[in-house]
Amino acid sequence: MGSTWLPRTVLVLILCGSAASLSATEVVYFRNGRNMTIQGHRIGTDRAVLTLPGEGRLEVPADWIERVVPLHREPPRSEAQAVQVRPSPQTRLSRGELDRIIRQAAGRHGLDAELVRSIIRAESNFDPLAVSVKGASGLMQLMPATASTYRVKDVFDAEENVEAGVRFLKHLMGEFNRNLLLVLAAYNAGPSAVRNHQGIPPFAETREYIRKVLQFYRGERR
Repeated sequence: MGSTWLPRTVLVLILCGSAASLSATEVVYFRNGRNMTIQGHRIGTDRAVLTLPGEGRLEVPADWIERVVPLHREPPRSEAQAVQVRPSPQTRLSRGELDRIIRQAAGRHGLDAELVRSIIRAESNFDPLAVSVKGASGLMQLMPATASTYRVKDVFDAEENVEAGVRFLKHLMGEFNRNLLLVLAAYNAGPSAVRNHQGIPPFAETREYIRKVLQFYRGERR
């Protein structure tokens, strides 16, 4: 993507951000390869609000952002999508327990349990305590706005997380007429990204995510 992908005002803020970097605590990486230092962030379903060093704020489409990481502790780009937090053997699920949760949630909402399982594998590798650098949490990597929409009290509770993720997946199935490629793209990059691009967004991460889920899905159905 070229530099025209970001509005001129955003580009100026990014280019000038280093002047105030001493008060910054995070680095936001945009999907076009640029980055800037910020003091904080809040990412919703469609929009992201970035708190700039000083007193400024910047609002951008959420699908512009690749990841946000603590300043001076940026992970390499090859880092896995989800990282471990709160390790606790008491919260681990057996494969049988997880399969039951997936089957029941998928059955309640008329979705294919194998598809749900494949998404969970791609999102968190079956780790109920996974948290992404963007703030997505749990088995189905719910963003805070999504968790709030579906009234999730504990995103690390497997049943709550899967129930909300399946309900969101069902919503996407309805919005995109059960077109699996668009549904997966929307689950990864956000529905607004699919609407704005009128199809699968040209994000390498999203295209790789779709490929991975479909690979897992084919394996589950054999």
